Amino acid sequence: MKENETYLDRAISNYRYALTGLQFFDNATEDARDDAFLSLVAFHLEQAVEFVIRYTLDICNIDYQDVRGIEKLLLPLEEMDFVLPEADYIYNHAEMLSDWEEFQNTPGYFVTRESLQEAIPKIGSFLKITCRELGHGDMNLLSEVSLANAEAKDPEL
Repeated sequence: MKENETYLDRAISNYRYALTGLQFFDNATEDARDDAFLSLVAFHLEQAVEFVIRYTLDICNIDYQDVRGIEKLLLPLEEMDFVLPEADYIYNHAEMLSDWEEFQNTPGYFVTRESLQEAIPKIGSFLKITCRELGHGDMNLLSEVSLANAEAKDPEL
């Protein structure tokens, strides 16, 4: 990581990469679309969630092992009875999100456009609320373009 960069900064960057990737996919001609590309978008969404959890663990001074998988990262928070704000989607889809990381390069494993369409506004909302609740100094890291894309999919943001 860059000097002074936090896990939350990384989470926001990965979320923005996912939005850009999905926009690229959507704007590609039919013959240029590669469904495997959606797995890359999903990977960046998973990374965004993972980095938010790591950021939360760090700023709350909760010890955790350097593990992979959303479910494993959530365990120390659960042991401390700490509930991430606005994270129902994350808790309910932790296994799926972890699969997005684990199987990203596995031949035959594909992520559906519909699952990404559902995940993007939920993860965007989770990021926005985490920034606000945990006092991230630069809310503008979630660019207006990124928020506009997420809000178009979920007017509640």
